[in-house]
Amino acid sequence: MDDDMVDIEARPWLDVVEGRRSWNTATTVAAAGRKRSSRGDAGSHGTGSSGMTTIVVWSEERRREAAACVFFPLCTIFPLAYAVVDSENDASWKWFFEQFKEAYGERPSMCVVSDRHESILNAISVVYPGMTHYSCMWHIWTNIRSKFKKGHLQLHELYFATARSYTLDEFNERMLKIEEVDLRVKSYLYDIGYHRWSRVHATVNRTFTMTSNIAESLNVVTKDARELPIFDIFEYMRTLLECWTKEKLSKAKGTFTYLGHKYNKEMEDNSTLSQKLRVRDSTDHIHTVLDGVKRYIVCLENKKCSCGQFQLDELPCAHALAALRHRNETYENYCSPYYTRKSLLLTYEMPVNPLPDEGK
Repeated sequence: MDDDMVDIEARPWLDVVEGRRSWNTATTVAAAGRKRSSRGDAGSHGTGSSGMTTIVVWSEERRREAAACVFFPLCTIFPLAYAVVDSENDASWKWFFEQFKEAYGERPSMCVVSDRHESILNAISVVYPGMTHYSCMWHIWTNIRSKFKKGHLQLHELYFATARSYTLDEFNERMLKIEEVDLRVKSYLYDIGYHRWSRVHATVNRTFTMTSNIAESLNVVTKDARELPIFDIFEYMRTLLECWTKEKLSKAKGTFTYLGHKYNKEMEDNSTLSQKLRVRDSTDHIHTVLDGVKRYIVCLENKKCSCGQFQLDELPCAHALAALRHRNETYENYCSPYYTRKSLLLTYEMPVNPLPDEGK
């Protein structure tokens, strides 16, 4: 692969993504009007009139700011790297991840969420051996819908609820219902591996990162740029990221709560739910929280609740907030630092610098 013709834009973003736990992989077709084709289960690939394909890696910010992204109002896209290669194959993905690793390195609790494209899997196994790889739950659903022809209406709700389950009991109960609708679907999900698509089985905490769709939104936003010459494609990307960064920084500066807007709203909703709960002390840090006939155990020291949400969302659930109110303690020390206004400001304070005129 010609290093003079193919470039990667990763380094300007590296210092501000320290500590991110997951990043998504996706591909964008480099030609307007071309239909996607599939390889493996749900990987997309294609070429434009220039005969080139764009591949990209994004980090999904774990504190998703409402309305920060026009395509995903509840999420925020944070770019890590992008490149243009001759085609989407094992060699191009391996080259891409090699360049990415040189720039970004390998950090604790990293994982990949992808559409299960075979070349992505092959490249990751070589460049990042041992790294946890998860499957986009939406792509799995599209495969279920195409492979199995009955019970789609029931399966749709059941499957997504199962993937998002916070406890093993919830997961197992919903899997039994899937089995009742179509045993073949349960077998298909088992063969993929529960840990690849189920939140509660994940070995790396994915929080809300359950799909790679957020990365694939680049297909939409770059539609008009796909037929441009290579230099103009990269300038279009740079300008786009410059605009996004400026907008998100402005939104962060306009936030005056401890948490970003989305998670502040979730805390308000959980606080409302917590008002009806009763709390009994077990120890200084362990509390029994009663919600009617249901009983939940909250350990504030370990930031865990038997409902599963506290530890998996890294945000106090309604039961944890009830326990905190019982102790006359505020929630700030029990939230992930990535959800805070301070982290938003630190993330977007690094500008995307303009380039000089091409002729200079």
